[in-house]
Amino acid sequence: MNNGKRSINISLGTGSPNLSSRPNPFARPTRPLTTTALGFGDDEDEDNSDDRTGSTGSPKRKQIKLDHGQEDTEDQEEDAFSKLGTPKAPASASRPTAPPAKKSVFDEVDDEEKENAFSRLDSKKEESTETQAEDEEEEDDPLDAFMAGIDTQVKKEAEMPSEEKVRRDDIEDEDYVESYMKHMKKKGIMVGQGGPMQERNEDVDSDEEVYATARAIDSAAEPQFDADEAGYDMQPNGKKEITPLPRVDHSRRNYVEIEKCFYEEHEDIAKLSDDQVRQIRMDLDMRVSGADTAKPCISFAHFGFEEALMETIRRAGYSEPSGIQQQAIPVALSGRDIIGIAKTGSGKTAAFLLPMIVHIMDQEELDKGDGPIGVVLAPTRELADQIYSEAKRFAKAYGLRVAVVYGGASKQDQFKTLRSGVEIVVATPGRLIDMIKMKATNFKRTSFLVMDEADRFFDLGFEPQVRSICDNIRPDRQTVLFSATFQKRVERLAREVMTDPVRISIGNVGQINSDVTQVIQILKEDTLKWKWLVERLQEFEALGSVLIFVSRKNGVVELTENLKNMGVKCECLHGDMVQQERDKAVHDYKNRLFPTLIATDVAARGLDIKSIRTVINYDVARDIDSHVHRVGRTGRAGEKGTAYTLITDKDDRFAGELVRNLEEGGQAVSPDVMKIAMQNPRFRKSRQFMGGHRGGRGGRGGRGGRGGRGGNRGGRGGGFGGGRFQSSEGFGEQGQPTASNNTPLGQGSRGDRWDQGVGGNAGHQRDYSGRESADNHRGQGSRYRLAFAAERAVAIHAVLSASKVCQRVFTKLVNGETITKKDKSPVTIGDFSAQAVINSILYKSFPEDPIVGEEDSKDLRGEEGRQMREKVLELANSGLEQALTEDSLLETIDRGTYAGGAHGRMWALDPIDGTKGFLRGEQFAVCLALIVDGQVQVGVMGCPNLPVDAKDKDGEKGCLFITVKGQGAFQRNFSSTKETPISMSSIQSLAEASFCESVESGHSNQSDSAKIAHLLGITKAPVRMDSQCKYCSLSRGDAEVYLRLPVSASYEEKIWDHASGSLLVSEAGGIVSDIHGKPLDFSKGRTLATNSGVIAAHAKIHGRVIEAVQKVLFPEGKL
Repeated sequence: MNNGKRSINISLGTGSPNLSSRPNPFARPTRPLTTTALGFGDDEDEDNSDDRTGSTGSPKRKQIKLDHGQEDTEDQEEDAFSKLGTPKAPASASRPTAPPAKKSVFDEVDDEEKENAFSRLDSKKEESTETQAEDEEEEDDPLDAFMAGIDTQVKKEAEMPSEEKVRRDDIEDEDYVESYMKHMKKKGIMVGQGGPMQERNEDVDSDEEVYATARAIDSAAEPQFDADEAGYDMQPNGKKEITPLPRVDHSRRNYVEIEKCFYEEHEDIAKLSDDQVRQIRMDLDMRVSGADTAKPCISFAHFGFEEALMETIRRAGYSEPSGIQQQAIPVALSGRDIIGIAKTGSGKTAAFLLPMIVHIMDQEELDKGDGPIGVVLAPTRELADQIYSEAKRFAKAYGLRVAVVYGGASKQDQFKTLRSGVEIVVATPGRLIDMIKMKATNFKRTSFLVMDEADRFFDLGFEPQVRSICDNIRPDRQTVLFSATFQKRVERLAREVMTDPVRISIGNVGQINSDVTQVIQILKEDTLKWKWLVERLQEFEALGSVLIFVSRKNGVVELTENLKNMGVKCECLHGDMVQQERDKAVHDYKNRLFPTLIATDVAARGLDIKSIRTVINYDVARDIDSHVHRVGRTGRAGEKGTAYTLITDKDDRFAGELVRNLEEGGQAVSPDVMKIAMQNPRFRKSRQFMGGHRGGRGGRGGRGGRGGRGGNRGGRGGGFGGGRFQSSEGFGEQGQPTASNNTPLGQGSRGDRWDQGVGGNAGHQRDYSGRESADNHRGQGSRYRLAFAAERAVAIHAVLSASKVCQRVFTKLVNGETITKKDKSPVTIGDFSAQAVINSILYKSFPEDPIVGEEDSKDLRGEEGRQMREKVLELANSGLEQALTEDSLLETIDRGTYAGGAHGRMWALDPIDGTKGFLRGEQFAVCLALIVDGQVQVGVMGCPNLPVDAKDKDGEKGCLFITVKGQGAFQRNFSSTKETPISMSSIQSLAEASFCESVESGHSNQSDSAKIAHLLGITKAPVRMDSQCKYCSLSRGDAEVYLRLPVSASYEEKIWDHASGSLLVSEAGGIVSDIHGKPLDFSKGRTLATNSGVIAAHAKIHGRVIEAVQKVLFPEGKL
C-alpha cells in the first residue's frame, strides 16, 4: 500500500498470524494532532476535509461479509431527520419543509443559534454554480436538512397566535433537571417519589431523581424535539426513554477486513515457566481465566510499543505498569476480548487505551464519512471526560483524533465534530445513539469497543441502549469490558456480547482498595456529625484534598453553605447542577483552588483526582457498591488514603452490608459496628445459622469464639483466620495457606529479577553468586521477585505494622505516661505489643509455620499482669485489622516459643532490638526472618528512627530493609511503597573503610575493635549505633565493617538478633561469619550455639578483617 499502512496478511478466522514475519504495525506516518471536545471542536467546513478516495491512489479495501445478526431495517439506513417529519428526497429535488412542531424547552438550538445557522445556509446558497452541482451529486447533508426544517418550523410558529412559552436565554445556563420537571409537568405528569401526581419535594433525594431520570437527562441529555416526534418512548411513569438502535443484519454489510493480533512475546517473558507466571499473578493478587492467555509483562518495554508511544507514556509519568496493565495489555494486544475486574484507581484506563491505539494504527485510514475505529462507552459525563483526557494524551503519539460525546452539551457541535471524522469516540450511550440516528457518525469502521464501569450502566438503566450499540457493531470486533464489581447481570451482558473472553480479576471483586484505610466512626445521633467534621476538617485538609459525600441535594447545599460561613473554602457537586457548573467545580477542585468538595453520589464515579487523601461519608451510601466507589476516590495510583464513614444506630441495614464487606476483605470489624448491624433483622437472621460470629458455611472463624462448630477451619472461607489476607503490602491466596502456593522450597531461591527502565531493553544480568550486578539497576523500572513473594509481602506488612506500634509506644509511654516499674517499662510493653502484631499477621497467612520469638506471655497473666495486659492489648490492636481479645492476645504472643531446629520452616522474630536506643529515641529495629532448613531465605527489618539518607541526619526518618535470598537487597521509606536497590560501598583500600559497632561496650569489646582497626590501617572514627540497624547501615554503604566481638566465652548469640541482618548484608555484597570465619549456623535451636561473635564486611575485605581479628584476639595463635 502506498498510504503508509501495512498490508493485511491475514484473513478473518484464520487464527494467529506469523508475528515474526509481520512488519511494524506503527509504520503509518504521523498526522497532525486533532483532538476535539464538546463545544471546542474545529469549525472547519467538512467540505475541506481530506478526501482519501481521490487522487491519493489508496487501494481498494478488502471486503468481507459476516453471517451474524438480524434482519436489517430501513430505519437504520434512512436519514435520521426524516423521522421528525422531513421526508428524504433525491439530491436534485428541493428539500420539503418539516411540519410545525411544538417548541420544547429541551431544544438545544436557541434562536441565536438558529439565526447563525440561517446565515450559514444563505452563504452556502451564494456559492458558485459549479460547487452546487458537485454538492448535489452527494447525499443530502443531515445538518442542512435539520436547519432547513427548523427554518420552516420557526416561520410557521411565528404566524400562529402567540402564547406564553418557556424560554431560555442561554443554553449554557439551563438547569436540565428543572427543565425536565417543568416539561413533564406541562404534559400532566409529575415526577417524584410518591407517585405520578406528587409535587416535587425539596427533601427528595437528589440522586434518586437523577437516577430515576438518567436515561433522559444523563444520557439523552435534552433532546431537541418533543419526545413523541424525536423517537423517544414516553413511559407511563413519566420517564423518558431513549429508543435503542434497531438491530442490523451484518451479513448484508461489507466490512473492511481488520487485524487484531499485534503482540510478539518478549524473549524474557517467553522464558517464564508456568510456576513463575503463577507466582507473579499470586503476588499481584490476580486471577486469570481463559484459554491460551498471554503471560503478564513486567515492564512497558515488554509490550513492544514503538518509541513514539513509549515517549508519550514516559511524559505521562508512567514508570512501570500497574497490575491490571501487566496482564490486560498483552492480552488485548493479542486480539482477545477481556473482562477486567479491578479496583478503582488501578490504571485500567491506560490498560484499554494503549492497545486500542495500537489496534487503530494497524487499520486502514479513515475515508470521508467513516465513523470511529475505537469506541469507549462510559456511564457518566464525568467518567467520559476523564477517559477523554487520557485518550488525548496518548493519541498525541500518532496524531489520532479524539472526540467526547455526552448529554448536556450542544448536539450541533457534537454533530460537526463527528462528521469531520475521528478515530476514537468516548461517549455516554444515550448521546451516542442520538448521534448515530442523526447520521453524525456510524459504526461501519468500528472494530475496538470498550465498556468502562459496566456495572454502572445497569444502575442507570442503560442496558438496552448498551446492548443495541453492541449489536450494531461488527460481530468480529474486539471488545473490552471493565467493571469494579461483577454482578450477574454484568456477567450475562459480557457472555452475550463477547467472544471467548479472558477474565482478569485483581483483588477481591467489590472490595475496597487496599491502599485505603477505612475508619468507621460511631455517633449517637446525626446532629453530632457537624461537630465531628468541624473538629477535624482542618487536619484533613492539611493532608490533601477532602471529598465529603452527602446523600441528599439539600444536605449538600446546606453543608456547603455552613462550611463557607465558617471560612472554609469549599464547593458542591450534585445532580441538579448544570453541566457547566459541574465542570467548573471539578476543574477547580482538581487544580486545588479549594480543598474540600461536598457531593452526592453523582460524583462517586469518574472522579480521578490523585490529590484526594480523605473521603468522608457524612451520610452512608445507599448500598455497598456505592460505598466501594465512594471510598475508591482516594488511594488512587498507589497513593495512600483514608475513608471515614459516620454511622448512627439507624444505619443498621448498611452496617450489615459493611460488616460483610469488611469480613470478605479480611479487615477488622469493631464490636460497635457489629452491634449496630445485629439490630437489622435480616442480618441478624443470617448470623443465626453461621455459628458464633463467622463460622459455619464457609465462615473464617474469627475472634470471639472462633465461629463455633464448623467455623473453626471449615467451609469455603478457608479456616480460622483464613480467607484472603489483605494489606497495602501484599496478598495471600484465598482458602489456603499462602505458603502452599509458593515455588517449592529449596527451588527458585535465585529467581530472576528484571530491573528495567521504561523504554530500555529488558533483561537480567547476574554474577556468579546469582545476584544481579549492582550496576544493572536502571532508573525506576519494575523489579520483580519470584521466589518467596508471598512471604516477603506478609513480612513487610507485619514489620511495618509493628514498627508503627513501637512508635506509638514511644510517644505514649516514653514521652508521655512513663511507667517506671521494671516489669511495666515501655520497652517491655513495646516488645509484647510488637510480637503480638507480627505473630497475629504471620498466623493469619501461614498458620502452620512456627515462630521463634523473644517474648512469652507469663508476665501478662493473672491479676498482677492486668494493667500491663490492658495496655498491650490496646496498643497491639491499634496495629491490627482484626482486633484481639485478652485471651487471644496471650495465645498469640505465646506462638513465639518455638525451640528452633534444622528442618522445615520457621520465623525468627525480634520485636524490639536495641532497648537502650529505643528509650533514648535513637536507633532500634523490628526484625523478622524466614528460615528454611537452617538457611535464612527472607529478611525484613524496620528502623523507625534511621534517616532515609545517611547524609541528612535531620531529614526524613523511618526505613524498611527487605531481602530475599538470591534477589538482592532493597530499602524503602515508611511513607512510600517504592523500593530502591542497595549495596555495600565499593572501596579500593582499607584506609577508606570505617567500622560500625555497638554503642554499649557490654555488647562488644570496643578496645579490641580499636586494635583491629589500627592493624588494618583504618583511621576513620567508628559509626556507633544500637540494634541491627548496624546491618542496615552496612548494607547501604554507610560503613564497611561490623564487629560484634564476644564479651565472654560462654555467651551465645540469639538467632533473632542476626538472621535478617546477615542475609541483608550478604545480598548487598558482603560476607557475614563468626570470628573464626565460619558461616552463622541457624539450625541449632534458638541460639548460634556453634558460633562465636559476628564479623560482617564487604566481600573484598572480609578475609583481611578475619586475619586481623585472629591476630588481636588470639595473639599466640590459639583459637
